[in-house]
Parts: sequence; structure tokens; C-alpha cells
Amino acid sequence: MKKNYRIKKTLSIKQFISELGGDFTEHTKKRIMDLWPRCVLTRDSDKYILDLKHVEHIKHVCPKGKGKKKKEYVYGQLIIDEGNLYYSKDCIEDESTMKIPIVNTIYDSLSSVDMYYGDGIEAKKIDDNNIDSIINNILYVCPPMSEKHLEIISKYWDVDDFNNKEYRITDEPINEEANIL
Repeated sequence: MKKNYRIKKTLSIKQFISELGGDFTEHTKKRIMDLWPRCVLTRDSDKYILDLKHVEHIKHVCPKGKGKKKKEYVYGQLIIDEGNLYYSKDCIEDESTMKIPIVNTIYDSLSSVDMYYGDGIEAKKIDDNNIDSIINNILYVCPPMSEKHLEIISKYWDVDDFNNKEYRITDEPINEEANIL
């Protein structure tokens, strides 16, 4: 019998929770769902390391010294290890993607102990005590979906509150300087 080793490279937030979030608390699942449908997760060969990106893959002008080409922001990297969820300060950065500065700020604000996950990737555990801060800061810098995108998907979904207009972030981001949008 032939095995299929192909993994899905892009996951919606719902697919992520369904496939990999079985051991997450209900509060963690609910807060991660606040990223849907604004964000998607992408991965390369490792099934358990996922980069968080905007659903529209918006390109931004690179900061000085990062190249002249426009690149897509990565809003964080999530790692699943033995049923636990971790937030990494390492994101895939290449010719088409760059890490948004708030990733380091969020990572540094987490009080959990560093965990090393292969190839020198450092991560800190996400739990019910810090998930709110992580999600609030990601939502603060990650733009809502464009009207054009909403118009396209409205053919398939009810999009009344896809941009979480009812969801208001009351906390300021950890560090205003990290918000470069």
C-alpha cells in the first residue's frame, strides 16, 4: 500500500484547531478562533511548525536594509509539541516574507521558560494566562480583510462580522514602536 506523505501547506484557523488543537483548552481554542478568518497558517515540511499570515497575503514595503522588494508579514510562528502550543520568536523569512517587529515584542513579554525545538528554534509555551495578550497584539497589527476580499467570499459565506468589528481590543499593544503599520 502506498503512503501519502503530502501535508497541506496552508491551513485555516478552523482546520488548525481541528487537526492539531485537540489538547488545547477551550479558552485557548476560542481566542485562536478570534484570528479567523483574518489569518491563515502556513507550513513547510514540518507539520507542527506553522507561520501565521494575513489571509490576503498583503505585500508591504521592506524596512531599510531588508531589500527593495515588497514582502508579506509573518505575525508569529506557532509550534505544537506533545499537545502543547508554543509561540516562537523565529519565523520563516525569505525573499517573499518578513517577520513583523511585534513578534519579538510578544515573545519577550511571555514569562514561560524557553523551549528549543530542533534547528535552534526558540519558543515559549502558550497557556490561558498569556493567550489573550498574544491574540490581542496580533489583532492590533494584523489588518482587517479588504472590502474586495469580503465581497468575493460573501458569495460563499455570511460575512457580517468577518473583520470582528464587534471585537474591540481594549488593551494597547505591548510596545507601540513594534507596531509599524
